[in-house]
Amino acid sequence: MGDTSHSRAQGIYQRIVRSGLLHDSDTAYIFYSRQMLVERLNVLKQAFDSLAILHTVAIKTNPHPAVLSCIVEQGLGLEAASFEEVLLAVSAGAPFNKIVYNSPVKTRKELEYCAHHLPGICINANSIDELERIPSAESLKVGLRINPLVQPSTDMLYNVSREDSKFGVPIFLEEDILKAVFSGRISTIHIHVGSRIETPEILLEALQKTVRLCDKINTELKRAEKPFMLTGINFGGGLSALRNIEASNDLMTQYGKGVREIMINADFRYSLTNEFGQWVHLHNGFAYSRVEYVRSLKEKNIAFLHLGADFFPREIYSPHNALNFEFYTPNGETRSGVQGKTDLAGPLCFNGDYLSKDLEAPALSEGDIVAIPSVGANTFGLWSRHCSRTIPTFFSEKMDNPSEIENISSRFNPFVNLAD
Repeated sequence: MGDTSHSRAQGIYQRIVRSGLLHDSDTAYIFYSRQMLVERLNVLKQAFDSLAILHTVAIKTNPHPAVLSCIVEQGLGLEAASFEEVLLAVSAGAPFNKIVYNSPVKTRKELEYCAHHLPGICINANSIDELERIPSAESLKVGLRINPLVQPSTDMLYNVSREDSKFGVPIFLEEDILKAVFSGRISTIHIHVGSRIETPEILLEALQKTVRLCDKINTELKRAEKPFMLTGINFGGGLSALRNIEASNDLMTQYGKGVREIMINADFRYSLTNEFGQWVHLHNGFAYSRVEYVRSLKEKNIAFLHLGADFFPREIYSPHNALNFEFYTPNGETRSGVQGKTDLAGPLCFNGDYLSKDLEAPALSEGDIVAIPSVGANTFGLWSRHCSRTIPTFFSEKMDNPSEIENISSRFNPFVNLAD
């Protein structure tokens, strides 16, 4: 992260302290900037300007109701990876025709509910087998997910385009895909190749392969004088937020330019849908933890914090992206002093729960604050039940008065009656 984000994190901490909203029980808390969210969404819109496109944001990346409502208020849709997320989208006020339902495991009851109560919702079948489970209802917009079989340079956990992937119909099964489209139920082809992809080339390759397939299918439909065609391409998300906001914005602009060039050269016109998540949310979130105490060892110190693998499961269980840290005194001044090796230990009861080990940091004391910027994605949404920890208080700036802080959800535990 650059200095701008670091100074922002410190300024936010000081504003939270001045707000008077903190309680002694708030040993850790989250701030999510909806103002930064709006800025990110505007960059996203501008990157695809002039294209017929529905931008949706993946609910799973940050499902906080206040965040979802803000996205909807900006005119974007929401992408749901479960029926529960469909209901969250509805609660956030998303128009039904701006909700995309992508779960690989949808029950017949859930599909029937969508057909009867959510006219206009887009349901993407994960396979031809699942396609047969979707009710034949004019109220539904139906897509079929295909696997374009490209290889993104990302961690294998996030690569969903392998031949053995549980997602989508492999693109080489062209005859099966064509037969499914000829049934007349499918209007959209859906693709998604992976997450945290740092260059647009592989995403553009997948889109190009998909456009060629759609053009070929539409040519066959036209030749057969069918009264329907493929009219939409839902090309997922997956673009990384990178480590720097400016570079991230440039990457999205570059991607949008590439998408525009592909679509201009398509044989048929298609409406587009995308589903960004991490790119939208990552840099908008900031986490803060009080140092509960410090244990002094011979060669280093261990500072014990109130956030660990409960809030950062991806970073700790699969540590491919290091977190960034800032250190403050309780009143918000930068903690200075001689740098030494420090382990930042989380609160969970297993020995792998460290946010960082052998980190060069100033000597920390009980009551100091560790701030962690750029944590708005895949943190709150992945909160772990390990050790039954309490979900922290969630702050944001007021939308009608950004200079003021508000509590958009207090600390809570679904199974425990909390004492202050």
